[in-house]
Formats: sequence, structure tokens, C-alpha cells
Amino acid sequence: MKKLNYIIVLALTLVLGACAKLTENPVGVFTPGAFFAQASDATAAVYGAYAPFESYTDYGNDYFIGCGTQDDQVKDAYSDTWFHDKFIFDNTEQKIGTVWATIYKEISAANNAISGIPRIADNLLSPDAKNALIAEAKCIRAFDYFRLVRLFGAVPYISKPILDPATASKITRMPTANIYDSITIDLEASKLLLPNNYDANGVLIRSRISKGTAYTILADVYLTRGNWALAAQNAEYVITHKADFGYDLLPDYAQVFDFYDGNDNAEYIWSVDYSTIDGNTNQDQFAQLCGFGAWMGWGNPWGGWGTVYMSAAALKDFPAADYRRKVTFIEDASDAAVGGIMHHFDEATLPFPQSSPVAAKTYGSYIGKPGVGPGGKKGQGNAFLTDANWPIYRYAEVLLIAAEAEARLGNAATSMTYANLVRARARNYNGVVGSSLIPADLVGLSAANVQDSVIRERKRELCMEEKRWFDIKRLGLDLSVVYGPNGTDPLTPVPTNVNANLLWPIPVLESNKNPNLLLDVQ
Repeated sequence: MKKLNYIIVLALTLVLGACAKLTENPVGVFTPGAFFAQASDATAAVYGAYAPFESYTDYGNDYFIGCGTQDDQVKDAYSDTWFHDKFIFDNTEQKIGTVWATIYKEISAANNAISGIPRIADNLLSPDAKNALIAEAKCIRAFDYFRLVRLFGAVPYISKPILDPATASKITRMPTANIYDSITIDLEASKLLLPNNYDANGVLIRSRISKGTAYTILADVYLTRGNWALAAQNAEYVITHKADFGYDLLPDYAQVFDFYDGNDNAEYIWSVDYSTIDGNTNQDQFAQLCGFGAWMGWGNPWGGWGTVYMSAAALKDFPAADYRRKVTFIEDASDAAVGGIMHHFDEATLPFPQSSPVAAKTYGSYIGKPGVGPGGKKGQGNAFLTDANWPIYRYAEVLLIAAEAEARLGNAATSMTYANLVRARARNYNGVVGSSLIPADLVGLSAANVQDSVIRERKRELCMEEKRWFDIKRLGLDLSVVYGPNGTDPLTPVPTNVNANLLWPIPVLESNKNPNLLLDVQ
């Protein structure tokens, strides 16, 4: 995180099962009792829980590849190695294991902060300041369990530091309902203790969890659980207090993803803040790998490793006049070898992935060149270093959470009011307000029809932002339809065993260390 001091997380972290081979107890200077001696230790501990978010094994690549390519919009060019796109899950699959380990690393660091911060003397750090930092760490922990429970189902719920290696090998999984209860308890208590925002010399820092972030995560959790009233209540709190938090929609959709200058913007509620620091490719790499590569077999001066592409059917799900289609997809590219002649992706006679649209939102995030690329997209001047700030949550999603929740409560007019704010912004092309008539405002619809429209709106507005797969699951969509021949990501073979395809398996490295993880849990 830029503007924040890094600490070595591994020194403060005991990952589940990681100490099985150690012959001595990892205590001493790294235990909460010894580390937390001064005020700066509290802040450093909380920052340490954030640090892995921007690593290659989390938002940098593996988490995105894992849950992103499972949806019906993003496609994995290496599906022979990474099987998420085809729903062929194996407990030895690399990214399933790295995502599990990294998220538990963050949880462990958060637990150290929660346990250790109260040990600091009140004359060095006030009780209010300690409570705010503990609340911040609890929100990190809650969000991470929210991710884990949706990916894996029942998982171990660890709420305090583990100092005895023997304990780690006996942990069992907690039922999902209990995990959700713990998540909401943490968030409900913490949202009251957090500041409205964090200010660094007049610049609002979005890479830390503030009060608005906690309300947003809660709204998302309640939406996932089908508690429409509380989803609406928490989302609408953010909307009502947007001026206090400094939130708003940007006037141009493309501006939201113009993130290579390393700055947050008013639409970001919480971001992963990458930083070009010390050439550390494991920390600095925003590697969602969305480049041209050998796209269509033609030379292209922009290069890029085409690990992720977009489904051609998903592109066609966007109306041609919807500005978000231009921002989300790259459909045309020039052939540098033949005088810069422009070609459309479906002119190619090559098989997937060369004959697929390119992901425009993150294009140039890994291998790029300075300047402006296709569609006006900025690139990176260094293969591994980036200053991009990637949004985990943004204000448009809060509006859509409120819109869906209100529609499900039968309040069609209120729902349309929120949805139309998002749709109106999508009509502003290249900075010109109302330059398009698409998408038109929702008018006079029933609550059921508004609900369907809002879900489609989420699919378009939040495309490629690690949201759609979780929507497919919470909405109970039939995978054989979503990925069937008429779906937005046709697969062969079509996934048919729905229950087996909804959750990732427990990584074999973890179950080998602790067979209790394989016990059935309701």
C-alpha cells in the first residue's frame, strides 16, 4: 500500500498448518505480547493484514483467475492448466491452494492485530484509537471469511492467534451459517467505531477500510444471505452519507478504470493499492494479464500476455450503443506488420483464445508500454511494476445493491431511482453528458421486472470485477443454461453437476496436514 509503511507479514503470521514441521514453538518477539509495545506497532500490524491483498496470489492474479474466469464473461486462455473456466476442480490445483493460504495469511495477521493492540498502554495510544484499529482489523477478517465461505463453503473459523502448532492440526470447519453470523457480528460492531475516511495531506486514502466500507461490505453480505431489508438499510446509509465519505459516481465510466496514475477516486469505496516499490514483483504486480499477446495472429506493438480473454457471447450481451461495452472490451486492433490495418476479433480463423475480445478494463496492467493504447487505455512502462489502484468496491455497486434489495422488497420506484443513476452515467460518452440514449432510464416497471433489470445491470456495470461468479451462485442460476450453447460463455462440456461445481475443494496440502478438514459439515 502506497503511503503506508510495509511490515513483513510472515513474521507476524501463523498460516493454518504452516508450523507442522517446526520443532520449536514460534514465540518470542513475534507474539502479540512482545511485539505490541508502542503506538506505531498497532498501525503496522493492521497494515500487515492488508499487504497480501496486492500480492500475486491474491488480487494480483490468483484470486482474480480463480473466481473471475469461472463466471460467464471472462475466459482463461490456459484452461488446460487452470481448470476454473471448465469447472474441472481438483484439490491439487495450484491457485485453489494459493488463494486459501493467502487469505488465511491475512486473517492471521488481522487476528494478531486484534489480540495485540489492547496490550498497548493507554498513555501511548488512546482507547478510541485502539478501538478504531481493532475494528479495521475485524473488518479485514470479516471480508476475508466472506470470500472464503463463498468459495469453499464451510471452512475453519480462526479468531485468535494460534501459538501451538498441535492446535492447527486439529482444527475443524465451521458451518457456513455460523461463519456468516461471525462475519455480521464483526461488521455490525466495527462500523460504529471506524472513521468516515482517512486523509493524507488532503488526499483521501481508499485502501483502508472506513465506516463507509464496513457498511458496504455488510450490504453485500446481507444481499448474499437474502436479507433484503438489511441489505437496503446498509447500502442506503452509504448513499445518504456519501458526502461525509467523499463518494460519488464519476461522470465518465472510463475514468473509473483510468487507474494507472496510482490515485484513488471518488467512486472507489475500497481499493487494492499497488505500488512501484523496490522492484518487488511479488508486491507490485497488478497481473490480471489482460493483453493482446498473439491475438488473432497479427503483430501488435502493445504486446501483452493474453492469459485472460473475454467471451464473445458476453460482449454481444452488451447493446452496441452502451458505452460500457467500449470500456470493457477491445474488439478491434491494428496489424502493425501490414501498415496498421484495423481488424475485428471475429475476422480471425484461429481457435480460442485468439478469436476472442480482449479485456479492456485491465489492459496493459502487466506487460504494456508507456503512452496510450487501444481505446485510449494507458499502459505501464515496466513489465512488473505498477501504481494501479484496483477497486474492491465502488459506489456504483452500492447503488445497485440498494436497487436490487428495494426491488425484492417490492419498492419498484425506489429501486428504479438507484438503478437509473448508474444507467444515466453510462450514457455519458467520452465526457459528453447524455451523448447516448442507451441505456434508457427504467420507467413504470413492476418490482419483479426491475429486479431482473438490476441483475442485468450488475452484469454489465461490474463486468470483470470479481462479482459475477458470486452473483451466479447467490441467484441460483442453472449452470447448464448459463454455460449452455445459448449462454454468455458456452462451454464444452456444459457443466451439469451443479452442486459439485459451486464450491472449490479443500486444498490437498491443507487436508494432508489436517485430515479433520475433510469431515462433513452441514
